[in-house]
Amino acid sequence: MDELYAFLFGGLFILLMLFIFFGGASYGPVSNYTNGEDNVTPSGELTWKNINLQDITISEQELTKKETITEAYEVFNGLFFGKKFYKAHYEAEDKILNNLESAKFTYSVKDTNRYGELKVSFNNKTLNSGDLVIGKYEHDVELLKENIIEMKTTSSGWKIWAPSTYIISNISMELDYKLKDYPEYEFFVSDYIHRNLKKGELMFKFVGGNDELEIRLNNKTIYKEMPHSGTNIIELLNTKEGENKMVFSSEGEVELENVRVRLYYYQ
Repeated sequence: MDELYAFLFGGLFILLMLFIFFGGASYGPVSNYTNGEDNVTPSGELTWKNINLQDITISEQELTKKETITEAYEVFNGLFFGKKFYKAHYEAEDKILNNLESAKFTYSVKDTNRYGELKVSFNNKTLNSGDLVIGKYEHDVELLKENIIEMKTTSSGWKIWAPSTYIISNISMELDYKLKDYPEYEFFVSDYIHRNLKKGELMFKFVGGNDELEIRLNNKTIYKEMPHSGTNIIELLNTKEGENKMVFSSEGEVELENVRVRLYYYQ
């Protein structure tokens, strides 16, 4: 009988020790993902949102800009009538000036009594001087950031009954330049998606190109290399709540299709 009690007490002791060491343990799925805000682990079903940008082509474009400086102006000069001359300032845009192929200064003599000679100058360089007839005139010019255009006529001299007169119209600049258009896009990330965000991706199909593609998100370069054929997936590491700005650029030519942002988040 004493042996029976000894076995019972021994068994109870073993059960007690097992409970002490293993009784408080629990098992189940554990997620180690956090969204970076106070180590909060999102819960719920993982889903995603697509933000379609569009097909993108980066290439050099041949462009022409025609800008009318003055539509019409009369210059004259006479002994009893005084004189009136034309002077205008023309400022060239930096993006055009830096990519300029050619620049032409154009104007038309709409009417004149031809009592004197018309002198036309651009940045103190004489472009034309003489007894000009009615018609259109154009001159190749060296364009600067700041440009000065002047037109004046000589006096009518002994023809004292009238001044020398020229009516000038369509005083204009015609600029040919090459320029690359670097596509820029903005997309919005809501507070809810940002708080429950797992990751963001940029996806596109590379159609063709001859140089590296650079992509900047919120002023930070996230990709700079030659894309591979087919679909490319780039992780977005600095997506922020609210407006996000993405810029695509290349030194060469690049063509992309089906460009989209995909945001994975818990709901």
